[in-house]
Amino acid sequence: MAIAQHSKDIAKGTFWSLGGNLLIKLASFFYLVILTRMATQADVGEFYLALSVIGVVILFADLGLSGALIRYLPYYLERKEISKGMRLMRISYAAVSVFSAIVTIIVFFLADPIAGIMKNPGLIQTIKLLCPYIVLNSIFSLNTSFFQGVKDIRTQSMLSNVQNIAKLILTVLFVFTLGATVFSIVIGFLASFVVALAISFWYLKKPLSELAKGQVQTDESPFTMLAEIIPFGIMISTINSLWMLSTILTG
Repeated sequence: MAIAQHSKDIAKGTFWSLGGNLLIKLASFFYLVILTRMATQADVGEFYLALSVIGVVILFADLGLSGALIRYLPYYLERKEISKGMRLMRISYAAVSVFSAIVTIIVFFLADPIAGIMKNPGLIQTIKLLCPYIVLNSIFSLNTSFFQGVKDIRTQSMLSNVQNIAKLILTVLFVFTLGATVFSIVIGFLASFVVALAISFWYLKKPLSELAKGQVQTDESPFTMLAEIIPFGIMISTINSLWMLSTILTG
């Protein structure tokens, strides 16, 4: 009976994952078409170049905790260690919020030398404008990782699609109201994460409140848990960065 239910969960997860990925690719396609039709090639290129720079930083801006959450949260819940699951969530949000904010400040002040290395002075302002993306994406990744950890692939896929569709709609809105500039593109991009993040927290309220009811007091130091899960998360982030590098080199 348990095997049959597990098979159903896998089938549902696969369906929502495939459907979600299809919608994401479709929205991304229309987004790219709109950008290339409405903005100049130079502005689009500058935006994606700055986004690539920030994207490399983001791989480690959450200390790998979003990846670790996918592994450790279901492990704790399966063992009925609800307190550890809730503690993991609290520690992850605190650590990611602080560390990603520090990384954001560092990248903001390093925008000039980064642009200098790439010999593109115009990149300075775009990188600085995109810096909030580091914090927004890091926390949003934690939220979606939670749903993946509790096997709610439907909500995870929905949230990812909300962000992509919001990005499409808001970019068009800002381009029409503010003009087809890098600033409009960046603002639309960042606003989509604000919208998706707000919705994700609304969906998180119920499952987190249910988990909170089952927790008990513990004297375990939060640093003990961090010492266990951060190395695992960093390893996952390193593997992802190597995969990204190999894709760039072979692509």
